[in-house]
Amino acid sequence: MTRFAVGLLLSAGLGFAGCSQATPAKSETTAPAPAAVSVGAAAVTAAAAPSADAARIWAVRLYDRYKDDAFSPFKEGARVFDADIERELAEDQRLTPEGEMGAIDADPICSCQDPTDMTARVTAVSLTGPNSARVELNLNWPVPPDLAPEQAPDYTRRTVLHLVMTPDGWRVHDIGDGDDSFLKYLKDQNASRRR
Repeated sequence: MTRFAVGLLLSAGLGFAGCSQATPAKSETTAPAPAAVSVGAAAVTAAAAPSADAARIWAVRLYDRYKDDAFSPFKEGARVFDADIERELAEDQRLTPEGEMGAIDADPICSCQDPTDMTARVTAVSLTGPNSARVELNLNWPVPPDLAPEQAPDYTRRTVLHLVMTPDGWRVHDIGDGDDSFLKYLKDQNASRRR
């Protein structure tokens, strides 16, 4: 496979804790701000341990950003992806000749090329380690009005976000599982182009 058709292989979800443009939905709760603790001459912020609820809220807020037509996870970079994906994305750009398309031809977070009117629903969240979480989502698009209901395909994509807690909060470490791993795909594509 020479191109990664993200829309066919992956499913995904997003949110940003601490962004002024994103506010939690009414059903979500927001934890109080972390307390500053003095240690000698330095002030250290005491952050709460990662929780499944915090990972869910981050993912919801990430997908809420798609309501802004100008949003792109690639423009947000380190506010969306962890250092591993950021490094592979930079390598993909470095290895791609000017004027050509690199390994990515779609948005990996929505597994699509056009997120217009997409909605995301978190179906499951679990902590997978002390600083990591797995968020499962269903992404839906409205059925085009010119199709009869019996002709309409299923416009639901299932996706999995693997999040890691960084000093700046939750970030996407990978999208998909096994053979559908976005990070593995990037690493493999970059390695094959280095040869």
